Amino acid sequence: MSIFKKFFGSNAEEGASDTQTASKPETSTTTTTSINGLQRSNFPFGRYTDRNKTNEQIAYWGDAVKAFDEKRYFDSFEILMKYIGDPEIGNLKYSRNGDKIEFEFVQGSNVISGHAEGDKFVAISEIVLMETPNVPVMRKLMSSNYSLKYSKFALKDNIVCMKLSSKIEDASPNKLYYGLREMARKADREDDLLISEFGSVKEVGEDKTIPYSEEKMAVLLKYLDQWIRDTLEEVGKHDKDNFCGAIAFLLLRLSYRIDYLLKPQGQLMDRLEKIQHMFFAQNNETTQQRNEKIIAEFNDILNWDEAKKREGLYETISTFALINPSDHKPVMDMMFDEMKKADWYINNNYPVFIKSIFEYSVAYAFFNYGMHYPTMHLWDMLMEIFNPDFYKEMGIDNQYINGDQLNSANINKRISYIIKEAKKEFPNIDLRVENINYGDLTQFYTSLMKEADYLNYSK
Repeated sequence: MSIFKKFFGSNAEEGASDTQTASKPETSTTTTTSINGLQRSNFPFGRYTDRNKTNEQIAYWGDAVKAFDEKRYFDSFEILMKYIGDPEIGNLKYSRNGDKIEFEFVQGSNVISGHAEGDKFVAISEIVLMETPNVPVMRKLMSSNYSLKYSKFALKDNIVCMKLSSKIEDASPNKLYYGLREMARKADREDDLLISEFGSVKEVGEDKTIPYSEEKMAVLLKYLDQWIRDTLEEVGKHDKDNFCGAIAFLLLRLSYRIDYLLKPQGQLMDRLEKIQHMFFAQNNETTQQRNEKIIAEFNDILNWDEAKKREGLYETISTFALINPSDHKPVMDMMFDEMKKADWYINNNYPVFIKSIFEYSVAYAFFNYGMHYPTMHLWDMLMEIFNPDFYKEMGIDNQYINGDQLNSANINKRISYIIKEAKKEFPNIDLRVENINYGDLTQFYTSLMKEADYLNYSK
């Protein structure tokens, strides 16, 4: 037995036991549909969210648990597939023939496939090809295995893969859902990172990424560079000590704006997350020191050649979100906490910093919270107001703002439509557009937040 197979196994071992408690997730799928006139997950920007499942899908969860408890294991697996799949984007397909189920779903650049048959449930995702044994790669993957609860890295025929396996009687909906999610999230990140870090590994399997058209790619590359240059130029106008907090908001806004609007992948996504971790790290660095390190990172990205930037810009289909569902209150608590930080800049007339705090808060919410889809549509409207030129070049022009002048008629029309469609699922939801103040951007944003705080998602 090779050292690699000794450490990783030629086949996956049993997954984590089902004794650990996991919270219930939000309680053949190949069609693409529009639900209630408002998209729930297939947004033009931002990361995929599985927060907004339909009432029918939520019912599937209870049905899957019931079937498993009654030892109708294959019925449970089939129903779970219906729960996991997203009918809006067609990210999962499965087939059943008696007591055999085969399935396949997409997570970013990876495909996870598997089957339930006999007394086993198995899922696998090929990550990279490693033609020659490589100790540094082995060490990295072995370290990763210690942090995984359900799945594991394994080696089969010189292919590094991730595997999840379980005995049928142990494969509860909770175990499979969280195991497949863990596996999908990890597999999607590791292929690009391993290839960029180790020259001895290569791509394997069918590439599931979706390339942008050259026209769209040109827009993304243009704004990636333009936003970094404009931000660093603005940073240079201010005293780095006296305005260190304001500079931090400029830099964080840039990071989260790129993440939401450009949806970076691979090394570019990894670098942006590194920037975010730099700022929020619990260490003894001052804000000034963190800002300087972040500025250096953005300068480095700016100096990448175009080919490297292109490698991090492509479209994907996903099945599991990178963030977990969130209630509305934590989102709004964060929005109000950040809004308070704009008070000094409002009172002392620093519009650039005010806008940066507002936009940072909205983009941060997209990055960190699995929000209800009506909130997502409202927040996306704000991102268009903050970045109208980018939206226009991407083929979206709702004319919410012209220069500094907000178009109250178009904004009210959009808000009213969002609420009207959302009422089909959330009958108690409402937003009083008559209370929105269009005097200027600050008054508009703060009044909208006050009204959005009352969004009622009870059913």
